[in-house]
Amino acid sequence: MPESSIAILSSQTDQSYYDSIRLKNSQVEVYPTSAAVDFSNGYAPDLVLLDCGHEVIDGLSVLRDIKIFYPHIPVIFITEVTSDNIAVEAFRCGARDYLKKPVNITELLKSMECIVRIKKRPREQRRSCLMNIYYNEMDMGHTLKESLPPNIFIVIQHIEANLTCQMTLDDLAEIANSSKYHFCKTFKKYIGMSPLKYVVLKRIKRAELLLMYSDMNISEAAWESGFNDLSNFNKHFKKYTGKTPTSYKLQY
Repeated sequence: MPESSIAILSSQTDQSYYDSIRLKNSQVEVYPTSAAVDFSNGYAPDLVLLDCGHEVIDGLSVLRDIKIFYPHIPVIFITEVTSDNIAVEAFRCGARDYLKKPVNITELLKSMECIVRIKKRPREQRRSCLMNIYYNEMDMGHTLKESLPPNIFIVIQHIEANLTCQMTLDDLAEIANSSKYHFCKTFKKYIGMSPLKYVVLKRIKRAELLLMYSDMNISEAAWESGFNDLSNFNKHFKKYTGKTPTSYKLQY
């Protein structure tokens, strides 16, 4: 008997692709994005995968509805249209993760598995699970290596390993052995956002995990995520999540 359930919302053309997704000990159901899925009649999935394709406005609307009526259900948001604003808006609407197409299936499955596994753990066990999240992120780096130019992959590795350190665009371009102009252009082409926006986003995502699954206070989570200024942390956290760090932590 499946231990968890996953609902996938996608366009008709992508449903055959998602029908092939299998996650150990999980029941996966695929629905059209246009369908109104009612999770109240005895079926409450542990995770929703929302692929809006090019229909970003409709996808964000569905995401908002899910988080309004079922705030406890984590959502992975996937789109073919990438921009800084879309990523920010998806996280503000409550997305747990944001991926751009074409999606690396290994990365997607690892993200799904990690979210489901953590959600199923009793609260007292979640703190120890925090380190597993970091190890999973390291594992996903190997799959990224296959789809990114070598210099961009090296920069991603550097960012992941040095989130608590100061990083400038000059530093990152030098690591990529490229001019700032070409580095920014290539980075945005493959990652979907500017390098510094990516740094901030990764720091906020780490802060979210620390606030959810550790006993750290706001200042400690900010420091461990790479923010040396608490007011700056509060500003960016609210911009990306739509909530203050304090109100976010109170949810968990």
